[in-house]
Amino acid sequence: MSNLTMATNFFGAYHVIRSFIPLMEKQGYGRIINISSEYGAMSEMSHQGVGAYKLSKLALNGLTRLIAAEINGNIKINAVDSGMGKHRYGWTICTKNS
Repeated sequence: MSNLTMATNFFGAYHVIRSFIPLMEKQGYGRIINISSEYGAMSEMSHQGVGAYKLSKLALNGLTRLIAAEINGNIKINAVDSGMGKHRYGWTICTKNS
């Protein structure tokens, strides 16, 4: 598994979100949009060579759902698919207050 892939796709988003949530809570407003992938919505690991990428996007989707469940106020969080695969226009994977 690639540590760089997890560091970029999951931990990068985690640290940015963690940094901004206190400011958003203080101002009573905020929007967080995580960029996921169709691979992040797939539980099967049938595509060879993309295991670390899929795991990082699954983790990002889980983080988005966790924050959505715990966040208060007028802060919205979404994870969206880039739409590069079989989905023509992309789609929202998970949302909070949208």
